[in-house]
Amino acid sequence: MPLFPSLTEESGVLSCLVHFRRDVAGPLIELHERILRGQSVLTPLQRELIGAFVSAVNRCDYSTAIRISVARGLGANDQLCEQLLSPLADNVDELNIEPEMKPLLWYVRKLTLRPETLQRADVEAVLSAGWDEQVLMDTVLVCCLYNFMDRLSSGIGLTKPETINPSNLEVLVRRGYRSILDDL
Repeated sequence: MPLFPSLTEESGVLSCLVHFRRDVAGPLIELHERILRGQSVLTPLQRELIGAFVSAVNRCDYSTAIRISVARGLGANDQLCEQLLSPLADNVDELNIEPEMKPLLWYVRKLTLRPETLQRADVEAVLSAGWDEQVLMDTVLVCCLYNFMDRLSSGIGLTKPETINPSNLEVLVRRGYRSILDDL
């Protein structure tokens, strides 16, 4: 049950924003579109997986479930999705993900939990895996976005949804976040 008395079990982040801060909903969705679907060497699937990983590290069941559903819709393998929903998210090396993604996940894990401990060696690990600084910046933006979203959904007390509307998920997977703006 959400923490806010005026919300229901069916409430989600978007409905809460529309209810309380409609002026913020559009810009936030546009930010999702730019970060998760905009131009990047990282595919939309890779960015969704990074977002799911951040939410898993934050223990935000609401955001993790949604990110995993979107990632599955984009073609993520079931084993990795199940791992992200389990305590294995704490050990990047155990995840069934491409080896070149692991330094990015280690970086966002550290940025999420202990940002003050980031060092040049963490950047070098990403660069040594074949990524460039632009990819690292794109990764940092996904990490920042989902740390924000996790705090938002946790702050209003949203819990893991029992189901995710398949038609909403299909629209999100096929048309991206900007399509949500059409419904506001």
